[in-house]
Amino acid sequence: MGCATKEISWAPSDKVLLAKYKNKEPSSVTLLTMINNHTGVGGHSALLINATERILFDPAGTFVHPQIPERHDVLFGINDAAFERYVDYHARPSIHVVIQKLEVDLKLAEDISKEVQTYGPVQNMMCSFAISEILSKHNRFKDLPKTLFPKNTMENFAKLDATETTIIYDYIEDDKSNIFLEKQSPKK
Repeated sequence: MGCATKEISWAPSDKVLLAKYKNKEPSSVTLLTMINNHTGVGGHSALLINATERILFDPAGTFVHPQIPERHDVLFGINDAAFERYVDYHARPSIHVVIQKLEVDLKLAEDISKEVQTYGPVQNMMCSFAISEILSKHNRFKDLPKTLFPKNTMENFAKLDATETTIIYDYIEDDKSNIFLEKQSPKK
């Protein structure tokens, strides 16, 4: 969990195209923040973008899955099962996940989606900075300060109007690594 170095990943175009997923929900930007249950410190930030397709920007994140193609910290094919798997990967007895969803117009969601896809791989401990830097460029998020601290980004994001917040606690350690995707066959 958290921001850590991993190998740079660049999935082939055919896998990215095959994984493309769009749900029927309104366009939105959703901030995910992983918070330590013992210290209250934020350990990682990620951004789910629902535009013409739903992707997850996981800057300097450690999540990998063979059925979810990745390019420079952007995960593709984020259907509901993939999103649940991502959240479950982070939520554990020592960590809870704060999910803050904000509906935005499609153009803004699409602009943010394009920006995260061209941002490049993010260095260790820079997850929150990358997200706050990208969002603060847009008028809707102009009051969101750039910060290195995931909890600060979460608190500032909560000040935006119409943010829907969900908190996920998981007090049981997983004994299987593919709890949500194990029954799906890999995309070819």
